[in-house]
Amino acid sequence: MKEQAEQVLKKTYKRRESITQKVTEPPWINDEIRKKISQRRNLNKRKRNAETPEVKEEMQRLYKEKKNEVQTVIKEEIYKHERKITDEVKNSSEKGKRIWEHINKLKGKTQTKEEDHTLYNDDGNKMSEQEMISKLKEFWSNIYQKHDNNIKEVWNKEEMEKLCVHDRDNKSVNSNNTKMITPVRV
Repeated sequence: MKEQAEQVLKKTYKRRESITQKVTEPPWINDEIRKKISQRRNLNKRKRNAETPEVKEEMQRLYKEKKNEVQTVIKEEIYKHERKITDEVKNSSEKGKRIWEHINKLKGKTQTKEEDHTLYNDDGNKMSEQEMISKLKEFWSNIYQKHDNNIKEVWNKEEMEKLCVHDRDNKSVNSNNTKMITPVRV
């Protein structure tokens, strides 16, 4: 059992790709903004840890000033960044072709990179495209079938047998009274 578990782990480990997501900062953040945010955080910490109400009020006042200052600087940098991108759109010779790229830049969206997903066979070797296609078809053909779905009959097989036996008994007694019995889901 342990060996089988190790084999499964090895296969799944090979299949998984290590995806590391880097926390990306907005393009308009610079060192000045980082420094002011750090100062604002320090003021907030000092305000929370203040021992006397007077010091706490003073730290609260300084914190609010720094907060407003940070917000102002951030708004200016965002404006500069958006202005830069709109100027690129205006000055671009391919305005129609590239406009959506620039709109997505303004929205903060970036292009998604295409990842190559490969499948591995039981030996741990990469499958060829034909093998992958055949495996996928085999997998999905088991799920989606083109024939009629007789699931009610499968689910209610025992119930159907009981009803049919009961119906046969009734027909032998009353051959003129025939009823249609529909299967009921249990």
